Amino acid sequence: MNTLLSDEEDTIEFIREVEEFVRKNAISDSRFGLDVMNDEHFVFNLRQSRVPRRSTRKQIRDYMKTYDFKVALNG
Repeated sequence: MNTLLSDEEDTIEFIREVEEFVRKNAISDSRFGLDVMNDEHFVFNLRQSRVPRRSTRKQIRDYMKTYDFKVALNG
């Protein structure tokens, strides 16, 4: 996350990151939502203009980084 981005710009970037993550890892939107927020509609709601708090975006970004690391280890 770039700290120079406005909250709105960061949210837009966050949505792009989530979209890329689910595509790259072949995870369904509902599976991702359940894993990160216990909400199978999370990704759908993002696409419908849901704006998660900055702390929530950070938590999910951390999850995505950790997930990539775990996948690399289990290769």
